[in-house]
Formats: sequence, C-alpha cells, structure tokens
Amino acid sequence: IDTDGDGKADVTTKADANGDYTLEVTPALEDGKQYPVTATDSTGNTSDPTNVTGDTTAPAAPTVTDVTNTDSNGDGTPDSTTIKGKAEPGSTVGIDTNGDGKADVTTKADANGDYTLEVTPALEDGKQYPVTATDPTGNTSDPTNVTGDTTAPAAPTVTEVTNTDSNGDGTPDSTTIKGKAEPGSTVGIDTDGDGKADVTTKADANGDYTLEVTPALEDGKQYPVTATDPTGNTSDPTNVTGDTTAPAAPTVTDVTNTDSNGDGTPDSTTIKGKAEPGATVGIDTDGDGKADVTTKADANGDYTLEVTPALEDGKQYPVTATDPTGNTSDPTNVTGDTTAPAAPTVTDVTNTDSNGDGTPDSTTIKGKAEPGATVGIDTDGD
Repeated sequence: IDTDGDGKADVTTKADANGDYTLEVTPALEDGKQYPVTATDSTGNTSDPTNVTGDTTAPAAPTVTDVTNTDSNGDGTPDSTTIKGKAEPGSTVGIDTNGDGKADVTTKADANGDYTLEVTPALEDGKQYPVTATDPTGNTSDPTNVTGDTTAPAAPTVTEVTNTDSNGDGTPDSTTIKGKAEPGSTVGIDTDGDGKADVTTKADANGDYTLEVTPALEDGKQYPVTATDPTGNTSDPTNVTGDTTAPAAPTVTDVTNTDSNGDGTPDSTTIKGKAEPGATVGIDTDGDGKADVTTKADANGDYTLEVTPALEDGKQYPVTATDPTGNTSDPTNVTGDTTAPAAPTVTDVTNTDSNGDGTPDSTTIKGKAEPGATVGIDTDGD
C-alpha cells in the first residue's frame, strides 16, 4: 500500500499459498483519503491498484424504537427483552449487559438499517444499558442508553360503562368503557375468557382511554380490563361487570302545578317519586321518544323533576329511569292536569261553645269536594 502518495508501496506483505494477505498500517489511514493497494509478482510485474478509503468516522448512535419484554412461562416475570431500532446499514449493533464496556449481545443492521437484539435474561428494572453501532472498519458510535423496565403499570380505572342500543329493539348491541390508565399504555379487555385482550386501545397523553366493545357485554358477567406498557409489562386487571338489565319503572308519588304569576294558569309542574338510586330519571315532553327534562335519583332513590311549561291538561307523558350503563326502564305515565276541581259544597256549618260561656269558640264545616283534593278556608282574607 502506498501511504504517502509517492507512487511506491510503503507497507508490504506476501500473499500466502491461498492468496490471503494482511497489511498492518501504522498510523491509521486518514479519514476520507484514498490509498492504492497493488500486487507485484516475483517477476516484478505490478497490478492495477485497488483503492482503499480511510475511515475513522464512527457511525451515528443507533436509535431504539421498541423495547419489549417477554414472559415465556407466564409466571409474571419477564425472561427476555427484545430491542429494535435503526443503525448504520451493515454495522454491528451490540448491547453491554454486564457493564464491562464490551457488547455481550450483537446483531447486524440490515440494508435498511433495521436491527433486532434478543437479550436473555430480561434487562433489569431501572438499570441502564448502552447500545452501540460499530461499522465494518471498527469505528464505534456513542452509546444509546436503554433502561430496563419490568414494572407493570397500575391497574386501569373504569369511570364509565355505557350500553348502546343502535337499532332501538331494546337489546344493547355494544358497550363503551371509559377510564384512566398509564399514558401511552395499551388498554384491553378480554371478552372471551382466554386470558388475552380482544379489544384494545391506547391511553392518550392524559391517560384517558375509550374501549368500544361489540357485541355488548353479557349481563352479570365479569370482564378483565388491563393496561400494558410499551415494554410489555401488564397490569393487574380491573373487572367490569356486564349490565343489560333495565331498572324498574320509576314511581310517581306527587305531581304539583305552580302558578308563579297568579293568573290562574299553571306555568310549571313538579314531579316527585322513587327510582333506582343513581339512575337518570327523565320525562319526554314533546313525544319524540327522548327525555327532555332529566334529573338523577339520589342515594335513596328520590327524584324531583321540574317541568316548564306545565304539563298539558289530559295529556300523558312517559317518565323513565336509565341506569349508568344506559339501560332504560319501562315508562310510568303521568297525566297533565290543569283543570280546577268543582267548587266544594258545604252541607253543614256548626259552632261549638267548648267552655259554655255562650260564645262559640270554634266552627266545624262539612261538605263535598273532588276526592283527594285539599279543601281550605281563608280566615284572614289575605
């Protein structure tokens, strides 16, 4: 090899019987500079040169795009870690697992720069491991650190479970589950009981997730919801119970009109009663099949609906209860009543002189009125 460009070989060696040769050049070839390598036979004839380009530039540090643990025996402890990423095509990518400064597990990046490292046993939780790329010339990149992660995320929370009856036949055909999980984790529900998530979604940056399950969860059956972090660690399950049973129809114990401006025409109606605790009680006032005024039944099941304007006289209005899962009860009908009862009759008026002083001290009035009506007398003229 001609190292100084004077046209003469400065470092030489003899090819063996198989034609193999090795040249040891000191100092190292300069980065980016071309050097001619020639062969000269015993007669003195010299070949055309083959140029070698000096390379002392280390490749860029490899990227790490995916780190996944595998628990092959299902005991909850990962036994291997798979690392994937990008590096200089053709470079040797390695990870130092024992901290001695040397790569213990290596692989070659393909023509696209993709590489996969299979590390056994799994990387230790919280420990950093350097991943490097070494080009064919022997230049090694700066390390990219990978941190072992064998800690499972916390079990996801479930804040809402809602059934949807898309065709209106009274039978839910899908269930929506919402809640919180570790941001970036994959949240899944096992619907067939085989231990694997059948419906999955990814929790967003705030940890919010939504699972859309079709068909709807079966009534009374428990389903585990889990969160799996990007490394493959899976949380303990949070169980969701399917609920397709509608609550009982609400009772109506009191219907009262209010005439706030005193013009003799009620302008609102208050409805009170009992329903399943926590259920949303609603009344359909316009006949479109949807509740227009709603309220929530308290922990005792008591509810109050304030309807404005007042219910129309003689018209029936359905009152329903819908549980948190979205199941709706049969309706209880309330009939609007703005017709005043007939004036009461007075059939008997009797004074009583209880102390016998000749002056009555009370009066008893008897008569007839609409059954159930409250009969009153204004004694002070107000």
